[in-house]
Formats: sequence, C-alpha cells, structure tokens
Amino acid sequence: MARRMESAAVHEYVSWTEERLATSRLPGVLVRLNLPHGGHLPHHLAGRVATHQVGLWTSSIHRPRGRFRYANQRDYHEMKQATFVPAEIDWVAEVEESGPLKPAIFCDFENDYIHETTGIDPHHCTEQLMACENGDVSQQALRLLADELRAPGFSHAVKVDSLCRLILVELARQLDGVGPNVVGGVKGKLAAWQLRRIRDLVETVEGRPLTVCRLAEECGISASHLRRLFRATMGTSVSTYVEGIRLERAKAMLADRTLPLKGIAHRLGFANASAFSAAFRREAGTSPNKYRQQIIA
Repeated sequence: MARRMESAAVHEYVSWTEERLATSRLPGVLVRLNLPHGGHLPHHLAGRVATHQVGLWTSSIHRPRGRFRYANQRDYHEMKQATFVPAEIDWVAEVEESGPLKPAIFCDFENDYIHETTGIDPHHCTEQLMACENGDVSQQALRLLADELRAPGFSHAVKVDSLCRLILVELARQLDGVGPNVVGGVKGKLAAWQLRRIRDLVETVEGRPLTVCRLAEECGISASHLRRLFRATMGTSVSTYVEGIRLERAKAMLADRTLPLKGIAHRLGFANASAFSAAFRREAGTSPNKYRQQIIA
C-alpha cells in the first residue's frame, strides 16, 4: 500500500510502506531508522518528497539492488548502499533484489537547515545536488547516527545535530562534481559551477541591471557571502567584474553602427543613454560615440 501525502506546497508520495524503528527530530531535520514492511521492497518504486533525504542501508549485503533515475533524466544509475535524493524531484526505481533487508538510516533535511549549515540555498543548485553521492565520511556519520538512535545516550540532541551537520558539509563539498574542496565557503572560495553561473548571467542578461543579490541567489548563497568569496576567488569585487564584462559587451555592440546608444544602454541594463555614457567613459576613458568613431574609422 503506497503512502501518499499532499500539501499546497508540494505533492509528496512514496510507493512503499515502512516500519519506523526509531526517530530523532530536531529543528530542520528528522533522523529515522526504518525497515520496509516485511523486509522487502516492491520491484517498481517511485517517489517525491518535500525534504532532502540522505540515507544509508546499514548492511552492505542485506540491501536493495537495482537501478534508479530521476524523472527528468533518461539514464538509469545503479542503486547503492548510500543514497541521496533532493527535495521535490520525482524519481523511479527498478528493484532486482530486495530482501530480506536490514534497516536503513535516513536524514530528512529541510532547506533552511541546509542553508544555515552550509550557506547554500538548495533551490538554486538542484542539478548539482542530483549528481551528489555520500562519501566515506558521510557514511560513517550515518552509521553513528544509526547507533545513536538504537541506543540514545548523553547529549543525544547535540550528537545527532553534529553528525547531521557533518553530513551536510561533506555533501556541500561535492557540489561542483570536482572534488572535496569545491563549494563556496568550505575553503573560502566559490565553486566552479558558481563561477560559470555568474559569468553566464553577466554575459547574457539584457534589459535590466544585474545585482549582487540576484547573482547570490543563483549561487545559492547570501549576498555578503558572495562578495567575500568572489574576492577571495577572483581577486576583485563582484561589481568590478560585472562592470568589466559589461564594458566588453558594450564595445562589441558599439562596433555595430546600426545599434543606437539608447538601445545598447537598455540591453546592458542602464536606465538611459546618459547613464550608459557616464559608465562607459568611467571605464574606457572616452565616450561611446568617440570609441565607435575610432573603431569604425
């Protein structure tokens, strides 16, 4: 019997039932030790949940085997002992072997808990999250969580919270798919995917100014965090970088004599031609009209 839950924010469902052996709930995260009903899983699974789920089957032998994929992907991937499923993403799985199973430990993370711990907003890096896996450190932390749920001890909440945050830090370090030290904030620098996203936006946005807050949203971090990490990564400020690229775009557009200054100003996000001319003169040391005359002559 499938368990289905619906809310105004997200349609959530999983196509199997489970026995909950133990739980620990903290603000922003639920940790649960589960066993599928009867110790088996159906051959065909599907799901979509409202939280980001990190999990580990406690036995490397008595665990499900098969393949899975996200609904927006064509290729299947091997089901592994450790699992990670981003929130609000439909997925399907085909189970080839599913029992008898041993319990699995899961951490259900809310967006705010992840953002507080890592500085990352999961809403803005869903594709990167879909490529993440649980490494050795995360798996060891999950095993310790399973032991703690079976036999809670002194400062239970502190230990659970600490292990959950360790899992998120390890997850965050993978986000650009390169290695362990790649996410903004982990070693004080921006990830490669964040830099690519910033450059893509700066080079393509038209008709409106591009603010630091907008860039920070796209990178899944706060504006102040972006300013600090961008300078540490690029050796210059975000605003200087943006203005530099806008200047290069302006020069390229000025080479087309059919484009009026007013049109160029609008495409580059300036309020009017006067504002564009002042910014261009400040950066290039000459006016747009004189620059155009020089390169077209």
